[in-house]
Amino acid sequence: MKACMTVTEMALRPEGGGIQSASRMDAPSCADLRAVPSLTGGHTELRLSVLKASELHVGVYDRAGRELARMHQGEVAPGFHSWTWDGRDAEGREVPSGVYFCRATADGTTAAARLVLIR
Repeated sequence: MKACMTVTEMALRPEGGGIQSASRMDAPSCADLRAVPSLTGGHTELRLSVLKASELHVGVYDRAGRELARMHQGEVAPGFHSWTWDGRDAEGREVPSGVYFCRATADGTTAAARLVLIR
């Protein structure tokens, strides 16, 4: 299996486990998840590259692990994908300043990018 997930300001969380730091990961569906910028005052672009078709879930979570906003749920084709998080929850309310995580899960593998929101 080839190393195919680049981790920059990210953590990998195996299903059922805690968040742990990592610099690379061997995974059947290859992805590179980035939050640009990771320090934001409102809008962050979430970028993901996938090397094979996968069922994908992308969400933004608070530190307690509660999903605040669902960015994508469904099948994705290989290639680059992006979503913009506007600093709001699923009901359209602005979330307060703090640390949040974008988490992408495909084929039982999860990658998370840390976001810092400053209002």
